[in-house]
Amino acid sequence: MDNLFWVISVGMVSDKVFSRKKWKKYKDIFSLVRNWFPLFRSIILYRLTSKKLEKIDKELSVYDNQVIGTTCFEATELMRKYINLKPTLYD
Repeated sequence: MDNLFWVISVGMVSDKVFSRKKWKKYKDIFSLVRNWFPLFRSIILYRLTSKKLEKIDKELSVYDNQVIGTTCFEATELMRKYINLKPTLYD
């Protein structure tokens, strides 16, 4: 998109095809979408990851009195998933 706007601003495309006011409006809208998209993506990923962590936390509550890593394979795998997901929550 930026290349198209550059071509228009240089004058390679006539004003009959794109008026300057119209393409500046499109450029502003495109820039706004491009800047807001990562924010919305981050919010969605944060919510999905936090829901996964809550689910794993509920599953781990069953194994409260057990030592993880020695006796129960399921609890060890759940804890491994929890540890791997936790840093991605803050990326």
